[in-house]
Order: sequence, then structure tokens, then C-alpha cells
Amino acid sequence: MRPVSAARKLAHTGQSSLGADSMRDVEDRLEQIGLTPKTGWYVSILLYAAGGIPAVLAHLTAPEKYNTGFLVTGGMAITIALLSILGLRYFPNSHRATHVRLTLGASLIICGALVVGDAAQAFVILALVVTVPPAVYYGLRAALPYSVLAIPFSIVTLLSVDQSWAVAMAVCSTLAIVAVSVSMMVAQARTRDFARRNRVLAFTDALTGLANTRALNTAIERELKDPESLRAALFAIDLDDFKQVNDRFDHQRGDEVLKAVSEALVGCGEHGDLFARRGGDEFSLFITDSAGRDLGETSSRLGDAITKARKRVCPEVSPSGSVAFVYARPDDTVGSLLQRADDALHEAKVEYHSHDEPNRPVRLAIIDHRSESDRERVEALSSGGHPLRRAADADRKPRVRCMRGTAHGDRAQWWFAVGMNLVVGFALVVSGVAGLSHPFDALDGVLFGGGFLLLAGLSALAAIYPLRHVALHVVMLVALALLSGAILQADASGAAMLDLFVIVAVFAFHFFRSRVAALYLPVCIGLFAALAITISAPYAGAHVGVVALMVLSTAALTLKVRQVTDRFIDENWRLSQLDALTGLSNVRALRARIEETVKAARSGGPHPTLLAIDLDEFKQVNDSFSHTVGDRVLESVARAIADNVRIEDMVARRGGDEFMVVTSFDGNDEPEQVADRVREAIIRSRRRICPQLIPTASVAVVHWSESDDADAFMHRADVGLHEQKLAFRRGRTADAS
Repeated sequence: MRPVSAARKLAHTGQSSLGADSMRDVEDRLEQIGLTPKTGWYVSILLYAAGGIPAVLAHLTAPEKYNTGFLVTGGMAITIALLSILGLRYFPNSHRATHVRLTLGASLIICGALVVGDAAQAFVILALVVTVPPAVYYGLRAALPYSVLAIPFSIVTLLSVDQSWAVAMAVCSTLAIVAVSVSMMVAQARTRDFARRNRVLAFTDALTGLANTRALNTAIERELKDPESLRAALFAIDLDDFKQVNDRFDHQRGDEVLKAVSEALVGCGEHGDLFARRGGDEFSLFITDSAGRDLGETSSRLGDAITKARKRVCPEVSPSGSVAFVYARPDDTVGSLLQRADDALHEAKVEYHSHDEPNRPVRLAIIDHRSESDRERVEALSSGGHPLRRAADADRKPRVRCMRGTAHGDRAQWWFAVGMNLVVGFALVVSGVAGLSHPFDALDGVLFGGGFLLLAGLSALAAIYPLRHVALHVVMLVALALLSGAILQADASGAAMLDLFVIVAVFAFHFFRSRVAALYLPVCIGLFAALAITISAPYAGAHVGVVALMVLSTAALTLKVRQVTDRFIDENWRLSQLDALTGLSNVRALRARIEETVKAARSGGPHPTLLAIDLDEFKQVNDSFSHTVGDRVLESVARAIADNVRIEDMVARRGGDEFMVVTSFDGNDEPEQVADRVREAIIRSRRRICPQLIPTASVAVVHWSESDDADAFMHRADVGLHEQKLAFRRGRTADAS
């Protein structure tokens, strides 16, 4: 039984995944990595200004060469940039305004191409003004129409140029526009997916695949933002006598029970329900819309599911579970709602145990905590008592529930290299074989274009059989050399191939880190300018200026997206390694650290030692007080353990009241001394909060053996802790007798 299956079910049970194709969902996904609709406005302001300013300057500096059409077109582009500033101010989140802005830009470029004559060849790359922003902001589906529109625009515009190599330029420039646009779409799709996967890890319980406490709190907080139309309900769920599973058997059996129960609970959910594991054997179910649902019947189904799952995995221990629910109130905070649910669960367990009789049939303890005002409010909302909310319900968009994912590796960078070389190679082969750029003939096309195709093949091999990332520099430098050679060979007709430099310059940001890619910008722009002057390309000055501004603008946007994404990914990677309650490392980070230390030990490094820790009789804290008090105890114990080990040691919470320390020792006696120090610290921390209850902890010290892999090492720690727990119980029995 794998936790991921529970996650998959949960993803279907929830309102939807992040893959939904609605505009609001796109906005939500981009906001998760720091990109909001405002980003689109900023991009358009930058790109329209970058396109309009050089057009105006070209006319002002050489009016005999650049006609009035440049002044008019450039002025209109600058006007759209200024209007975008107003749009940013008054319509920052309007998707309709965004598309109006882009449509105006497309119309402007088409009209401009009709009035500037042959000079359009220097400005055709401005089509990126329309294709890049939607590619970055909206992704493939919404951006594709703009890219499709750019294809006939560039072809028609360049075919009207009075040059023998007009067809070759139509091929090369169109491919450049399409390649850059598609690469941005693909890069942003990967960025969003990578960010989503990292975020999911940060909001997912490592053992069961359910949402964790962090995700639960976020969902509750989101729902409480609209108190007037609130109709949510929160279930608190606890497995009765679960501690006996770990004490009588081992933690592996306990984990199997928790995973089975997780899957069973998810099977009871409905569309939009959020199941979360709060820690240990404690679960929650958050229902955002409880109107019209029989929550008592839901409670019964949850109890039956728990019983069946526990009987299937561990029939030797009482298989029941306690369930209680409360309605959210308009004056609730996240903390108060969780507290009320915990109090309801505590009352349920007290009532259950107060009537407990030996050998009586197991039953589910349920308390319906609904005041008359709560019930009346939800019924009013259900019957339309809050029309604004009912209208808004149709627009409520999906929120991710629980998914799993893995990070992308460096192979994608090699696939980008494949794409770049294929596109440039294809353009050169077509130009040469078809005789579109005389004197660049078929042999030249085969030689230079074939060189790019060979680079594409080698890059594909590097993607399949991973090659060191530094080899991409060789690919980049060879590509620049081949393209420069092809343009020089074509002489004046090489002007048709100049826009291919845009592909190489932009793709550098898909290959390398930002600082490294930035070094290639002056190289690409410098080569472009030098070659344009050398071959006496028409309108060379304007062409260089336009290409430089477009490349720099696109690069700046790519850098911004990467910076935001890196921050987002770093933060969520950190969160994915931490326990949401205590701030200690979680099971995911613990396993990775143990695997790392075992690998190091086998290579001659220090031999690791595990301290497995379990709080004695911790269940009494939750049963006698509440889960909120139990959480306070766990937080205090976590600090106590961390304060009594070395900084370089890892302290992790495995779940519930179980902790583990990964360390290493040089002396023979030091492990026991550390274990004693940790025991005393735990006793002090527990006594401060619950002095009435047993404050001790069982601690097992297990040293790594050369025959151990990570799983075996952790299993021996569990066995050692189990023996410590048995010794504790035998001691208590002896004291009682």
C-alpha cells in the first residue's frame, strides 16, 4: 500500500488539480511563484517602449531613410506603453484588459509593417512584443493564438521586401519568432510544474500523502476570509488506542495502519473535501461547503472506514476511531476553529471512555457541535440567504489538494539545445538547398546547416546519457561560430540570417544560470552588430537597435521569472523538509539524511548513530486535555531535544510523539550520556505543561552496522525503541505490584 495512491484519490476528491484550464486557475498558479497579472502589464510596458523608442529615434535621426511611418508606428507603440501604465494602475488584475492590450499591439505591428516599406525587415522581430508576454503569463494554450498570428505577419511582411533574399529572411525570421515564443512557453510550463511540485511537497504529509497541517491551516484561513458566507465545517479524527500498535508491535506496523486509514478516509470524501494528517494518529477533514450535507452520516462513514482499515492491517488492537465536527463561525480564527474541533473531539473521547465496558462492541464516538445559530446560518446560506455568495459559487475555482511530484533534472537544458540547433540548422539547410540566399548555395547549406544538425544529435545523446553541464558551453560557442560563418559566406544575403542570433541569445537563458547566460548577451549582440556592418545589411543600425532591445527585454523578463521561481522553489523545498508543527526535520528529510550518512560511512566517513525517542504515555495528554495541549507538549519537547544535541546533528519528528536524532560519536560512552541528557530535558519540558501526567521518554541508541542500508538501520532503531517501551511497561507493572 503506497501513500501516493491516497494522494491520487485525494486529488480527485478535491475540487480540482492545478492543471485546470481556467483563467483564474492560471492566475492562482502564477501567484504561487510570485507572478501576478501585474507582471503582464510590466512586461508590455517594457516591450512596447523597447519597440517604439528605436522606431521614433530612427525617423528623427535619418528621416530620409526612415519615413513618417516609423514616427507614427513608434509613437503608437509608446502610446500603448503609456496606456499600459494606466492599465496597471486601474485594471491590474483584468484578463480582458490584458488581451485588449495584446490585440492592440498585434494590430499596431501589422499596420506598421504596411507603412514602413522595405525597412520592415529591420523591425519584424518586434512581433515578440505580442508573443512573449502571453507565453510567459498565460502558458501554451492562451499564448498559441498570438504565436500563430505572428507567422503569417512575418512571412507576408518580409515577402513584400524588395530583396532577392526576401524568402530566406521570411524563413529565418519567422522561425526565430516561433522558436523564441515556443521556448518561452515550454520554459514557463516547466517552471510552473516544478514550482507546483515543490509546493505540493511542502504541503503534503510525507508518510500518508495527505495534506499536512500547513495545508490545512492555509485552507481554513482562505475560507475564513469571507465570514458572511461561511458554511465550512471541520472534523477532528483520532484513532483509539493507536499507541498500542507501536508499543505491541513496531513503528512499521503503525505506519501501515496510518496509510491504510488515510486511504480509507479519502474514500469517504466528496468533491472539494480536504483531508489532512495533523500528526501521529490525528486527522482532520475540512469541508468548505457543508450546506445540504448530513455531517452525522459522514461521521458514521468515516468511523466505519477507520474500523475496516484497522481490522485489515492490525486486528489485534481496538480498531475504532473517534470523530467530532464543528461548524465554522464568522468570528472564528484558524486557531479558534481548530481549538473548538479539538475540544469537541476531547468531549467525544471522554464520553466514549466513560461508558466503556470490557469486551463490549466497538462503536464510534461522535459529537455534533452545532449551535442553533450555526445551523440557522448554514441553512440560510443553503437556501439563498446570501445571494452574493451563491453567485460567486459558480466562479469558485479549484484548489490543489494533494499530489506528489519530482524535480526536473538538467536533461531539459540539453533538450533545449537540441531544439535550438534543429531550428537554426533547418533554416540554413532550406536557405542553401533552395538557393534562397545566393551565393549561399546547397553545399554551404549542407555544411553549415549539417553542423547544427550534428550538434542537435550530440545534444540529444547528452540528454539521454547525461553529460557534464559545462559541455553546453562548447555547444554554444560552436553554434555561434557556425552561424557567423554561414552569414559571412552568404555575404550581403547573410542579412536574411541575422535574426537567427535572437534564437541563440535567448536560448542561452534556457541553458545556463542567469549570470553565465548574461555573459553571452554582449557576445551575441556584438557579433550581430559586427556582421550586420560587415555585410552592409540594409537598415543595419535600426536592425541592431531593435534586436538588441528585444533580446535584452526578453532576457530581463526571463531573469525576473527565474529569480522569483528560484525563491519560491527554495522556500518550498525548505518547507518540504520541515515538520509543520515543530519546525524540526520531517520524515522526508530524515530518510534523506540517513541515506546520506550511510553512504558516507561506507566510503570511509564517520559511522552514524540513531537516537530513537518516544514519549511515554503521551496519549494521555490528548485524552485528558486536548490535542491543542498535546501540540504544545510536542513543540516544547522538540525544542528540548534540539537544545541538547550538537548543531550538526539532525533532529527529526517521525510523526506523533516519535522523534529521531541522526548523529555520530567518537567515544564509547558519549551516546548514552547524550541519551540521558535528552531524557532529562524531555522530562522538564513535559512537566512544565502537564505536571499531572507521566513526563518520561523512552530513548534507544542504535549504532550503524556495515550490513545496514538506510531501511535496515531505521528498522533496527524501531526495534530498539520497542524494547525500551517494553522495559518501561514492565517497570511500571513491577512498581504497581
